[in-house]
Amino acid sequence: MKMLALVFLFTVVFIPGCGEKKTVNEIDLSPLFMNSGYSGCFAMLDLKHGSFHVYNMKRYMTGFLPASTFKILNSLIILETGTLPDENTPVKWDGIVREYPGWNTNLTLREAFKLSAVWVYQAMARKVGTNTMQEYIEKCDYGNKNISAGVDKFWLEGKFFITPLEQLLFLRKFYLEQLPFSHKNLQTVKSMMLTEEGPGYKIFAKTGLAVSVKPNIGWWIGFVETSSNTYFFAVNIESSNTNPDFMSARIDIGKQALKQLKIIP
Repeated sequence: MKMLALVFLFTVVFIPGCGEKKTVNEIDLSPLFMNSGYSGCFAMLDLKHGSFHVYNMKRYMTGFLPASTFKILNSLIILETGTLPDENTPVKWDGIVREYPGWNTNLTLREAFKLSAVWVYQAMARKVGTNTMQEYIEKCDYGNKNISAGVDKFWLEGKFFITPLEQLLFLRKFYLEQLPFSHKNLQTVKSMMLTEEGPGYKIFAKTGLAVSVKPNIGWWIGFVETSSNTYFFAVNIESSNTNPDFMSARIDIGKQALKQLKIIP
């Protein structure tokens, strides 16, 4: 694919949670999104330089259901509260047969994270309880904090929204261990997020898919560690229906953008 001239505009904006004005580099990834067949947003935060790089500024500031990207924070809460003693303790299958065969068995938290097994996280959220869940979401300043749809489904439906910008800020706090969780639990969840290792880089990430809304919303968020820097990213796309292309497009778009920004080879 031909490389693009990416940066075309510098915008000074106030970044919530940063306490100061930051320069955002607006980048043109429109050919990448057009080739994918989906509209959406890509955003990246460079840890060392504190710079933001964004395609589709309006969407970058718009809130969406976090779907399974909430499993990052949910996992931390489950471990910190002792709802599960560790990430390798099996959660007993409830016997309900679901559409994904890999879900229909006892699963550890680590396995459930990789498989994005919703039922495990719903069962654990009910054990955590509404008040404790709300307390941790408030402490972490995560999204708009509205969990009124119910403790076991608010991240999948209802009015619990997070913007791509807020995803980046949350990931940075997670990485820098600026969240109210132990070092051990933060490192455990980080290890659960590892999805790819290549020459000089590692990708830690989580997908998300919101099908209770139209259009459907797809996420791929995480960070890339290199030998000299860390880059946080968020991909958010939409589709009138969920299909295999849409599922893979979240990651494909993200990786192509990271390549064009010379973050990964």
